[in-house]
Amino acid sequence: MLDDRQKRLMAVIIAVSVFLLFGVSVYFVVRNKEKTTADDSGAVANQNIGVTNRPLTTGCVRDDDCIVWGCSNHLCGLRDAVSDQVTTCEYRDEYACVNVTRCGCFSGECMWQPTEAYESCLTQYQ
Repeated sequence: MLDDRQKRLMAVIIAVSVFLLFGVSVYFVVRNKEKTTADDSGAVANQNIGVTNRPLTTGCVRDDDCIVWGCSNHLCGLRDAVSDQVTTCEYRDEYACVNVTRCGCFSGECMWQPTEAYESCLTQYQ
């Protein structure tokens, strides 16, 4: 059996653990929302969704320079630049939109090809 001191210590450990887990979760939610921002360039980007058509990296010359990456295969980036990047491993419904487009080099930037089907798919999740 646990004495009163051990019970209090256990309660403190549990409370701190819950607080830390909640704080880390909130941090990643806020951080992910800040990464995608809307602009006037015509690129599809929304703070509420995890897939964005904004260029992730620049410097490509041809499509082979770009790769699909991320834990959920939802990002498109320059092969050499993303090799050491890490993403969180969650899946969002809007990630399915990458199945109607392709990752490639467009005007020197690796990005999802901005097709009508892709942009239409993304608007479903805004």
